Parts: sequence; structure tokens; C-alpha cells
Amino acid sequence: MIRFVPYLLALTSISAQTTYINPVKEDKSGYIAVPGKENECKIISSPLEGQLLFCTSSNGQITALDHVTLETLWKFPENSQDISCETGVAFSPETNTIIYGITKDDECGVHALSASREKKEEWEIFLDGKCSGTPVISSSGEYVFVTHNTGRTGMFTILKVDVDGQVDTLFDYEDDEEPFSPPGIYHNPDFGNYGNSTIGGLSNSNDIIIWANRPYEKEEGVGAAASYAFQFPVVFDGTTIGLSVTVLQRMNDPWKTIVPPTLTSGGMRLYWGVTKSKLLGWSQEDDRDRFTRKAPKSKGFDRGNPPNTPISAKVATTKSLEEPIIFTATATNQFHALSYKLDTLWNVTLAKGVVSEAQVSPDDKVVYFVDEVGSGYAYTVEGAKLWGELEIANEGVIAGYTQSVDGSHLYFASNSGIVSSFKVAEVSTADTPVPSSALPMTLAPTTIAPTAMPVSDTDSPVLPNPDTISPVSRDTDAPAPVAVVPDTSAPIVIDTFTSAPIMAFIPYTNPPTYTNVPTGDENNMTSAAPVTAVPVTAAPVTMAPIESKAATIPTTGLTLFMLMIISLVM
Repeated sequence: MIRFVPYLLALTSISAQTTYINPVKEDKSGYIAVPGKENECKIISSPLEGQLLFCTSSNGQITALDHVTLETLWKFPENSQDISCETGVAFSPETNTIIYGITKDDECGVHALSASREKKEEWEIFLDGKCSGTPVISSSGEYVFVTHNTGRTGMFTILKVDVDGQVDTLFDYEDDEEPFSPPGIYHNPDFGNYGNSTIGGLSNSNDIIIWANRPYEKEEGVGAAASYAFQFPVVFDGTTIGLSVTVLQRMNDPWKTIVPPTLTSGGMRLYWGVTKSKLLGWSQEDDRDRFTRKAPKSKGFDRGNPPNTPISAKVATTKSLEEPIIFTATATNQFHALSYKLDTLWNVTLAKGVVSEAQVSPDDKVVYFVDEVGSGYAYTVEGAKLWGELEIANEGVIAGYTQSVDGSHLYFASNSGIVSSFKVAEVSTADTPVPSSALPMTLAPTTIAPTAMPVSDTDSPVLPNPDTISPVSRDTDAPAPVAVVPDTSAPIVIDTFTSAPIMAFIPYTNPPTYTNVPTGDENNMTSAAPVTAVPVTAAPVTMAPIESKAATIPTTGLTLFMLMIISLVM
């Protein structure tokens, strides 16, 4: 397997500013086979070819589209007879590979293809049972983690992909009484936050994979359940020696889930939507707050029908805030923003429920979500409404949606398979222009002044006063050093294994700018008497340096950086 090391074509001073606008539906459409709830469209940034859009469909196909024109580049497989798909898309920038799962003849087929404009299948493997959610990929790209089920038997399998692109099973684990939920992954956590052992605890920063039991077909109530974790041991020789699954909890008050967990803050915090329309949180408020203990925080919402209905959308969070903001749907028609302690910040009641993960803008300023009937919404993370009741698709949207790398566009697939793009932000650059073949454009710090926007009676945010939130450690998944990754340039291809891209450490120097969001009743927005959207009343949120690949490189930093590049080349 070839692995890619991103490199710098130009070292040019850049600054960027993002202005959030009333959404504009672009005059172009793409087409895929009909998607289901578990499918998604996903933008990936290939080290070879820049941004590409991939969408999975319920008939087992994955479609590659040009993210600008939405033209179909290829579909796989061409003949999708007798197969189905209930997964999204996983991507490894290390190997430039996309992975998704299908079900065929009661087997879970895991397919890997090149993330490129030309169709190239890299490998496939079939496992017993039906895939449970989207497989996840290790930070190195060398291992793929899959949960799959046969009846009430849950299975967890680790696939190893060698340098020649050959794939085989390295390790597997079974629960013969309860099926498994989709897995979640956090790359290189501070440590395994589930106690001290040879495979977890304070000394282990290997990728952590977490999953739980899911409801079995026609289950009444919530039966016995557990949650699980896996990490490679600190000293791992590439064999099965020392590999095991840790049972985090066997619950006295059982819960199950159909979505992956969301880990944040260096892998120390975990949030999970579960049965009975409940959100669980391991908020890491002290050293005893381990994943092996009962969730210290929980938030119950209005229940669905039947009452045990689980939340069906994965939790979304901000990435760069020291105190992350948590965004979740419920089993009914509400959408909530909460503090990391699960105190309510604001919430919105919609015409229909949200069934896919919300999208948070790259600068952690705006959250986007869409309900089942196809109405889209945008709020600042503090709770000020930017726009809402926007018709994304009149036939509804249940598949996962995505945004461009710079946050300027959103992409949706309707229930009939029509792919559309909406421009939601202007990203402008200043100073010296950068060639299109150089650094990709992402966001510099921006803030949004609350603006008078139409707000309907049914979706005005509820703004209670949460308790003061104490600062905690920075989310290490949103680096203060910036990884400069090219958008379209061909990378250097090397034969030796590389587990991480070359890092450019660029100090954050530019102060935030303040930008107003345009107002007015445009693009199918609901008319109402304008009122001032009030931001949430809460303790100030400390902003960490924004996750950005567009920043100003000071002269001294540039000199050191060039020396670093020269030393790496030599």
C-alpha cells in the first residue's frame, strides 16, 4: 500500500475572512441511487486531487461526484443487484482510500476504493452477518475496525491492510447474546480513559475504538447491554499477542444505541445518544470520570413512539473550544445545544425530527441541521438564528449531509437521490494570492454579530441560564499548530510507512474580525415580524486557535519552517 506525505508547494502569506450569508441554492444537481437513513454524502480532501464528494445509496452503490459541478465521476459497483448498503463513507488521507460497507447474501462486504476521479477498487473482504454502521480507519490507515451482526450475535473485527494492498482479519471478538452498534474512533487520544491496564490507561495514546450493544429486531424494552473499547497495547508487535476487548460497563440500568459515540477533548470526553431519547455524557470533570463508570451526566428529552426509541443522529460538537458545545437531535422533533456538562444552552422545536448528524462550521461559529421533511436551519453556536425553514428538498432529507473544507458550501442528497449544493458563506482572502495548486483555503478566525432575522413562533431558541462552566484542557483534536495540507497538488510518493503528515507549526497572529450576517426574507425563508436573535446567556467561551490551514506565517517562523522542510528533504 502506498502512503502519502503532503508537502508544501508555496510558502505564501495568507489571511482569510468568512462572511455567513443567506443561503443560495446553486443551479446544478447531481444524481445518485435512492439513499437511506444510514447513508451519507461526504466531502473528502484527497492529497492527490483535492476535494471530492462521495455518496452512498441504499442499493449498495457509492457514487463519486465533482464537488463543483456535481457531475458523476463514477459509480461502484455498476450492477448493484441483490446488495444493499446501510453505511456512510470512511476516509484515510494516509492511504488516500475511501471505505464503505454493503450487505450481500447475509454477509458484510467491506470495500476500499481510491479517493480519486478515476474508479479504482483497492480491496474487498466479506465478513459474517450485516455491517453495523460505517467502518472506521486507524490514524495510520493500516487497520480497519468493523462491527457486524448475525441475528443477536455481535461481532467486532480488525482488518489489517499490508503495504501491497492485501487485506486479512487480524482479530475478532463476539458477544453471542446482543448485537453491536456502529463503532466510534478517536485518533491518538491523550490516553485510554477507562482505567489502568496493559492495553488502556494513562500510558496508552493509540487510537481508541468504542461501541455498545444495539437493539435487536423487534426487541421490546431495553434488555441486558454493555459498552466496549479497544486499543492496541502500548507495545504492539503487529501480531495478536496482547489484543483484547475491554468491557467498559455491563449496565444495571441498561441502554442501547444505534449511533457511534462522539469523543472530544483529547479523547477524554464522550457523548452518546441512546435509547429512551436520552443523551449520556462523560464530561471529565475530575479524574474519576472514566468510561468504565456510569455516565456522570445524562439528559432526557421527550420520548418517541415507542418510548424506547433511540436517538438516531450522532452527536456533533465544536472542535476548537476549550469548553465544547454539544449538539444533538432527540427521538422526537427537537434539536438541542448543550454545554459540555449537558446544561441546556438553547433548543429548537421543528416540524419534524432530525435524523442525521448536524454540521458545525470549520471555525466553530455556526451549526447547520435539517429535519426529515427537508427544511434546513442555521444558528450561531450561541443560539442566534441566521436562517431557517429553508427548503432543501421537498421530498425530504434523511441521509447524512456534508460541507466543503472551507465551510462555504453544504451538500445534501434528497430522499429521491437528487444531490444539491447551497452556498452559505463567502470566504475571501487577502495579502498575497496563493496558486490554486498550493495550500487549500480554509477559515481564519471570524465572529458573527447577532442580526435581526425572521424567527417563527415554533423555532425560537429557548435560552436558559446554565451554570458557570469551568475551563478544562484544550481539545487536542483541534490542533493549535496547523497542518498545512495541499488541495490539488500531487504528493510525494514514498515507499516507507508514514503515520502522520508533515506539520507546519504556524503561530496564530491575527485577531478576530467581526462580520454581520445579511438579513432579509430570501431563498424560501419564512416571513415573520423581524426580531433580534438573542445569543445564549452563558459563561464566556474561550476560543482556542481556529482549525485553519490559511494563516499568516511570520518572517521568523517562515525561516525556521523552511529550515525544517530542508532538513526533512535532506
